[in-house]
Amino acid sequence: IAPVSNSIVSSDFGLSLDFKQTTCPKKDVVRLKCGDLQCGVRPKAISNRARIVGGSNSSPGAWPWQAALYKEGEYQCGASLISQDWLISAGHCFYGSTDNHWVARLGALRRGSSLASPYEQLRTISHIFIHPDYIDASYTHDVSLLKLERPLVFTDFVRPVCLPPPDYRIHTGRSCTLIGWGQLFEVGKIFPDSLQEVSVPLISTEECHRRTLFIPLYRITGDMFCAG
Repeated sequence: IAPVSNSIVSSDFGLSLDFKQTTCPKKDVVRLKCGDLQCGVRPKAISNRARIVGGSNSSPGAWPWQAALYKEGEYQCGASLISQDWLISAGHCFYGSTDNHWVARLGALRRGSSLASPYEQLRTISHIFIHPDYIDASYTHDVSLLKLERPLVFTDFVRPVCLPPPDYRIHTGRSCTLIGWGQLFEVGKIFPDSLQEVSVPLISTEECHRRTLFIPLYRITGDMFCAG
């Protein structure tokens, strides 16, 4: 390899590349192609992190697929990264707001901070696709897909989540982790600045029906699942 430069450094992602003269007599060039990045991997997660009842602050890089969504500069919802240029989120976040200016923030821990961390990446959302059968009154088919204006660069702090197979079945009682910047308490609109995480068990549709029987806002259907 002929020396082009002594060193190339990318300050955005902390990467460096050095070029040196080779003593190889053949001067052959070998092209390597990296395999697809494995989904669902959390290189910066703290495995022995204590989980407290009611939730706790997440650590940097603990959930690298978590995105914060901003409409006209104001935080609105969370989303999950599923590929370099696609996010999945709730449909109700964009109901009647698909024409607004939306931006996704990846690698962020604090949603309200105006100072970006060195791990963050910002992308404009170019297209919003709400489920065609979404019903706003009951949150039926409450899902949307978001196309980013340009692809993200995968790092230890920005990586995709795994999607379940079409035939996946929910196992009642299994513990799952909820993450986001949502409301902290049932009463009072108090929202955290730092990303929260909490472990809760999955419950059956029948149990979910029983718990929400007197709450008209929630109409539990077979294509939903509950936890708590």
